Amino acid sequence: MFRSVSAILFVAWLAACQTPPEAEKPAKESARVVSAWNLCKSDIEGALAQRVYNACTQVIAEAENSFWQAAAYNNRSLVLRYWGRHEEELDDLNNAIRLNPEYSPAHNNRGWVYAIQGNFELAFADFEMALRLNPDSALAHNNYAWFLAETGDYAAAFKHAERAIALTPGGITDELNAIDTQAHVAMGLGQVAEADEAFAKAMRLGGIEWISAYQKALVAKGYAPGRTDGLLDEATKEAFSACIRDNCRLMVE
Repeated sequence: MFRSVSAILFVAWLAACQTPPEAEKPAKESARVVSAWNLCKSDIEGALAQRVYNACTQVIAEAENSFWQAAAYNNRSLVLRYWGRHEEELDDLNNAIRLNPEYSPAHNNRGWVYAIQGNFELAFADFEMALRLNPDSALAHNNYAWFLAETGDYAAAFKHAERAIALTPGGITDELNAIDTQAHVAMGLGQVAEADEAFAKAMRLGGIEWISAYQKALVAKGYAPGRTDGLLDEATKEAFSACIRDNCRLMVE
């Protein structure tokens, strides 16, 4: 099954909220809609999710410009993802693409939904479209690399993982996600030293939360690290080494 954000606590959203380009903004929107839009494009954090959902719904209903409406559908879909309501998430993404067929983030996000549903042919098409529309999207390259690794095409995944890292804008969350994907791809290619180095870098950057998540994944794969407290001891290092040598597909189910 495609990697689920809800199952991996240290991985932030694989698709960020999106703002329409300035050129696509209408000359005038009501102050009410602008205020709702500013909340709609916020990051989702716990209790804030419902407020973001409501704000996006307001933009969809009241905005004069279809680009804003498409972006609001896309951003609202991420709240539905957070809640695990993937069928509704897919509906919102279909609406976003209906309103703006060239909106790359919606294709990227819909590819993610199709992937977790096992609709790999549709996922492939959407990831390809997302990158055709925006070849410089680090997020789309990273998601596509993970999808390709999921399906066992590590050689193709490597190209997109490398591109994602090259395009990462510098935010630590984006960088961590790209490095984690690179580590899994290297593992799949049998590049033991490279995989070990990438996982080590992810743990250095991510700290206790990432290490703990990796430890729990090691346990789930049958590589008991001895602890799941986020402390990188020798037992955890040994479990990691064994996992990498065996291509245990650590976060892949």
